[in-house]
Amino acid sequence: MKRVVLIFFLAFFLSNFLNAQNQQFFEQYNKISFELYKIFVHGNRNEVFSPYFVIQNFAPVYLASAGRTRAELAFFFGFDKNIEQFRSDFEQIKHIVERDNTPSTRIESFTGLIIEDSLRKKINPQYVQQISKFLVDSIVFTDLTRGPLDVKMTLNHLIKYSAINILPEPIYDLPSSYPGGIMLLSSAFFTGNWEKNFTSTYLAPFYIDKFGRHTKSLLYMTTVGYFKYVQGPDYQVVEIPYEGNKLSLMIILPNKDENLQDLQKKITYDDYSLLAKGLVLQRMRIFLPILEINSFFSLKDSLQNHLPSLFRRGANLTKMVKKVVWLDQVYHAVKFKIEAEGELRFKRFIDFQKESNLNKILFINRPFIFFVKDNSTNAILFIGHVFKPI
Repeated sequence: MKRVVLIFFLAFFLSNFLNAQNQQFFEQYNKISFELYKIFVHGNRNEVFSPYFVIQNFAPVYLASAGRTRAELAFFFGFDKNIEQFRSDFEQIKHIVERDNTPSTRIESFTGLIIEDSLRKKINPQYVQQISKFLVDSIVFTDLTRGPLDVKMTLNHLIKYSAINILPEPIYDLPSSYPGGIMLLSSAFFTGNWEKNFTSTYLAPFYIDKFGRHTKSLLYMTTVGYFKYVQGPDYQVVEIPYEGNKLSLMIILPNKDENLQDLQKKITYDDYSLLAKGLVLQRMRIFLPILEINSFFSLKDSLQNHLPSLFRRGANLTKMVKKVVWLDQVYHAVKFKIEAEGELRFKRFIDFQKESNLNKILFINRPFIFFVKDNSTNAILFIGHVFKPI
């Protein structure tokens, strides 16, 4: 009997210990995601990126690195210096992405390591075997000494046909040469059906600033149901679950007298964490704009101050190749859709006074920040913002 009790308590302790470790990992991952959002996504355009696929794209570079280059990557991305733990961390988040990729919530992606063709026979075969198992979809050897138009065609072809047709021609501006010999390329597509179906559409303006300037009438989809919601001093937050309730779209909507840019500067990971835990169910009528966002990022300029040795001749990538190489460029493309499933009934008129007596009304008709998050861990898979849907 004592032995059974001891085994039970050991199992209980180990379970709690592993859960605490997992929670710590996802907190670290989300903090890095927020930092990347602040670095990559700015300006007044509609933008979205996937922190997971950007970080995953850098993982093979981390395994190739040594010395100062590895230290910079470990510090900036939070990569564990213990390679087995590093691998375990990636398996955790990869498992979540694969689990959440269902017929009703599509997550399609491509991550590629692009290497100058003349290095093909000099690459460490053990390194190739190591990263091919779990870190990249493809290692592509191509002649980067060709003109920029030929290189552009190769990269666009990878984005269009190795995953799905993410963007028609995302890569439009290339340097004339790639002396470092290495590039990173990632692309992702996301769309999903809703746990609570939207039933109808409605035309209304979208207010682009706090002074009342607005677009022409925009098509919104609307439904009534119970959604997790909280009202803050400067914003409202709602969580709209996707079908299966594994993923949710979390929207942070500034109040009418607030600018989105001000909220972007103030919001932190701690705010996100508190909001995700503080939402409560409320019966609401939601109006959500139907939109598609196509984003393309050339990340070298944003990252080279944080990873200075990686983007210059002093990079130490000797675990991949015993030759002077460095990272020339990092490209990231995303197509993201907010849409409804099937045909929706068009509403010409809604009695808002009567409606407000029955339900809380949330009209997402001004600039907002959004996240696609895994509900079991709160891990952020996509982050973006909308300034002007049209």
